[in-house]
Amino acid sequence: MRILALRADGLVLPSIHASLVKAFESLKVEVVDLPVPNSSDRFCSFLESAERGCQAIFTLDPGADHKFMLNIRDIQPILRIHWIIWFT
Repeated sequence: MRILALRADGLVLPSIHASLVKAFESLKVEVVDLPVPNSSDRFCSFLESAERGCQAIFTLDPGADHKFMLNIRDIQPILRIHWIIWFT
């Protein structure tokens, strides 16, 4: 299994994110760790990574970029990948 983990900015979220990535990896899940896309370059990298065999996308508190999270409804049908969003 391969998960794309979107790393949020902030004081606490990065440490929680790192702990959850380690937990996934301990379960033998391959984790692709990327920052939450907050620019067009990062968004293109996110789409390319998501389309390369990821079974799920994981993020915390839905990430740092409000605009990105507002567009999840549009992104989900395009990618057809499950999302795991953990609210802390």
